[in-house]
Formats: sequence, C-alpha cells, structure tokens
Amino acid sequence: MIKRVLLALKGSGMGFADSIPGVSGGTMALILGVYEQFISALSAILSPSAIKAVLSVDFWKLLLGATKTEEQKELAELVGHVRFMINLGVGIVGGIVVGILILPVLMDDYPTHMRGFFFGLVFASIIVPWNRISKHSGLTFSLFAVICLLTYGLMGLKTDVSGTATTKIVLACKTTDGKCPELTLDPDIHRIATDTGQKKTKREIMFQPTEKISLSGDWAAKQPKDGYTFVSLQSGKSTNVDAGSLVQVFAEVEHHKYQKIDTIEVKSHLPATGGTDPSLLYVFICGAIAICAMILPGISGSFLLLMLGMYGYILHTLRNLITQLDTSGIPPVLIFIIGILTGLTLFSRFLKWLLANHENATMAALAGLMLGSLRALWPFQQAQGGHSTNVLPQTWDGTTFAVFGCLLVGMVIVLGLGKLASVKKA
Repeated sequence: MIKRVLLALKGSGMGFADSIPGVSGGTMALILGVYEQFISALSAILSPSAIKAVLSVDFWKLLLGATKTEEQKELAELVGHVRFMINLGVGIVGGIVVGILILPVLMDDYPTHMRGFFFGLVFASIIVPWNRISKHSGLTFSLFAVICLLTYGLMGLKTDVSGTATTKIVLACKTTDGKCPELTLDPDIHRIATDTGQKKTKREIMFQPTEKISLSGDWAAKQPKDGYTFVSLQSGKSTNVDAGSLVQVFAEVEHHKYQKIDTIEVKSHLPATGGTDPSLLYVFICGAIAICAMILPGISGSFLLLMLGMYGYILHTLRNLITQLDTSGIPPVLIFIIGILTGLTLFSRFLKWLLANHENATMAALAGLMLGSLRALWPFQQAQGGHSTNVLPQTWDGTTFAVFGCLLVGMVIVLGLGKLASVKKA
C-alpha cells in the first residue's frame, strides 16, 4: 500500500511538471527514479500483443489478485506494468489538476520568480542522467555537446505560422483632451485582440501589425483610409473574425504577459480573411511530435506545438468543441489524439531499446537536451513577438535576489530528492 502511495506521489510530481510551461514530465520522472520503468511500461502496454492479452479472462484474474502459474509469467509481467501505470496515472492526473489550479495564478502574478524556480529544478536535474553514465568517452561528450547546441537553437526559433488571417484596422485616440499620443506599434510587441470574456488575455484571438506603425503628430487623421494591415498570431478558420470583434489594444511586457493600452482604441476594422485550418496530416504529425517531447526530459510538448504553429489552433479548437459544442472540431481533435497515441507507441519502444542497448549514449543525450532547454526557462526575458529574448537583470534589487532565491530553492529540492534516493538504495 505504501509503495502505491509513493508511486502515486511520484506521478503527481510528473503531472505537476507537465502543467508547467517549458518543463517536461519526463524530467521529473528522471529525478524521481521511475523514468526507465515508465518507458518500459508504456512500451509494453501499447504493444499489439498487450491489446490481445487484455481481452483474455486470465489477464483480469491476475490483475484482480489471482495467483499466476508458470505459463502465465509473460502475462503477469504485463499485469505488473498495468498496475504500475494505474498508480502512476492517478498521480499524474492529480498533479495536472493541481498544477492547472495553482500555476496560472502564480505565473500571472510572479512570472519571473516562477521561471527562476523552474530553471533551478531543471538545471540541478542534469546531474541525474550524467551520473547514470557508467563510462565517459568521446562519444558521450560529443553527444552531450551536439544535443545541447541543437536544443538551444531550437528554443530560440520564432513561431512560423501558416494559414493566418489578415485585416485592415483603423485606430483612434482615446483621450479626453483630444490629443493623440505618439507611439510606435511594433509587430514584436503590440497586439489587437478580441474580448470574449476569457480570464486570460492570451486565450483571445490576437493580431499584430505586419510592419512598424509610427503614430506621431496628427496621426488619427493621417492614417490610411482603410487602416493598417494586421495579421493573426495563430492559424485556423477561427481567426477569420467578423468586423468589430477586435477591440483591445495591448503591449507585450513579458512573454505572453500583456498590458492594456488605454490611450488608443480600435475605431473600426474590416472582416479578417485568409485563415485556413491545417491539413489533418499535419495535425497528426504535430500530435505525434508533441507527445514524444513530453516524455523526453527537458522539452515541453506545448513548446514544440508553439514552434510548429499549432498551439493556438489546437487550444481554440478543443475549447470550442467543449464549451460551444462545435462539432467541426471533432475531426482535428480525434486525429490529434491518434497522432499522440501513435507517437507514444513508437517512441516509447524506441526509447526502451535505446536505454537497454545504448544507456550511456542515451543518458548523455538526455543531459544535453536538458541543458539546452534552459534557454526557454531563463527568468529574465524581454518579449519579442512569438518568442522572447533572454537578458541580464536590469537592476539588482530585492526582486532580483528573490528570483535567484527561487532558483536556489528549485536546485535544493532536486538535490535533496537525489540524496534521499541514494540513501534508500544504500
């Protein structure tokens, strides 16, 4: 019973990590010492033979506690994997629920502090796969360096979204004295968004200018007749919004954190057109890629979806299906789920083979993956459109030291868990 509770707690740690932007549940599984067993169980459960075995009476007898015979040894091994995943899965679901309830508030109120904490968690976690390498060689060091550099480069890519909608927007002053403030609208920073009553601004459909717009002098009267051209930040037909629906003006002060601009407003805009849904084949591929990232330490599946231009599309399609019963979202959501299951089946088996046959090289690659991914978690960031740029602290004040304090707390937690695990083994 105690082992089941401990396993569920480890699962909750994985689920909590999966709900953290930029952090993978695979990282926590590696820290807590269940990564290889997790991959083995996934590989066994998702195999064709497992599906056949689940349909047998003997499987359910063993699962419910019957004594196994010598002939049922292989079936008993599958039952062990299933029990492991049930206990771990309960914890994962609970961790995700807790994360969804707590993290959005903390990320909105203390984004820099939270990124510092997550940075410390992942940074200290690198020692886990590195210490698993039984014999260092030129190959392990080379793999570590190459994977680290490739991951670092991946984390700096801008989002490239196809099938986006465009519209023409006319702006106006929103001041009582009639004086128009001078402002430069930057595609990397400024947004025009819908207002559907969402609690989070980033859940709204957003548009950005296609080029810098200089608002100076009597700009309200001098702007083009039809207004300035804006393009949506995400793909999909849902971005073809009606005229009059884009009403909010924002500046991005941190990555995905926006501040409303009260001095200008949207006077009018034409209907947005040109937004197209991605092909179902592309949806399938993105689902398979995203789930592979989620079981790898260091890389977040949501981050890769963002890089592939699919994060906003999947999020809005799923939300419209659930909240508005929009049945047009059923095909892409089903295909995305099938992609997830396919990626999970194939990649878990491949990872199991790598860990069994090339453990040193695999652990070196995982360590490099985790180190390179730290680029996305650096606490001090400056917003630049679909991505952000890492910067040094602007001032060394109490807030800055508090961020580094959170970073150290994250490191201490990981090192403490590692120490506890080594004491138990001894």
